[in-house]
Amino acid sequence: ITDPKGELPKVPITAEVTLDAGLKAGLANIRQFTGNIKQGTLPGGSFDVTGNYHLSNQVGQAVVKLTDLNQNALRPLLAPKLADKSLTSVSIDANTTANYNPKGESTVKGTVRVANLVLQDPKGSLPKTPTAADLTLDASLKNGVADLRQLVAKILHNNLPAGNLDVVGKFDTTNKVGQATLKLTDLNQNAIAPFAASALGDKKLTSVNINATADAKFDAKGSSSVKADVQVANLLLQDPAGSLPKTPLAVGLHADAGMLKDVIDVRDVSVKLTPTARAQNILQLTGKVDQSK
Repeated sequence: ITDPKGELPKVPITAEVTLDAGLKAGLANIRQFTGNIKQGTLPGGSFDVTGNYHLSNQVGQAVVKLTDLNQNALRPLLAPKLADKSLTSVSIDANTTANYNPKGESTVKGTVRVANLVLQDPKGSLPKTPTAADLTLDASLKNGVADLRQLVAKILHNNLPAGNLDVVGKFDTTNKVGQATLKLTDLNQNAIAPFAASALGDKKLTSVNINATADAKFDAKGSSSVKADVQVANLLLQDPAGSLPKTPLAVGLHADAGMLKDVIDVRDVSVKLTPTARAQNILQLTGKVDQSK
């Protein structure tokens, strides 16, 4: 397909599809919908979809599986968005189940594994070693309330554990009120060092461990707030010139702030550095900002 905006692939994409579906007594049933994707002769991945849908009450469910959706299929599609970068490799596997009920609860549950993700960057700011992530999702929508019961991500870099992310929350789409809790565990040098390498120059991030929790509340017509605690431990940079400390440092950050209409209330923002014999090394900030003035 020729696209003057250059957003569509400029290489041929092939899909081999098998379909087995039926309709009986108002029930549409997809018994089999499978396909293999290729870029030219290169395999790009496969998909498998099954499900059914009741035409009368509009209730349905579907199971979607992806197997090895890779760079051969995705590179041509992502090229316009990546600008001077290019997708070197990736492999995506997914297994999700979705249920739809317009008068009841709709749900989506599944797992996604992104493996061997490598982006080529001519500026050298991105790592040349692969990143991977295992995602688990459990969410629902009922009576206008979206409920994120579970979103868990386990991150690896170069096959080494690099950190974990856990998010839960709710959002009322009617009155625009919501809340979310985020937990970051053991984000370490395996995740950060490859991305920070170009900025650090001749220095090297030897070790770091970051743990964080955050609770946020949002009310479009009322007060919103955020409370967060971040702990950075075992921070150590290797410096050939020897100008940096050779003992690990620690930094703690606590934030408690809110917003009502145009007024931002900074109740407490505290930064705590590694204490010394002379001082506790704590910086604390409080205050209010009225954006209407």
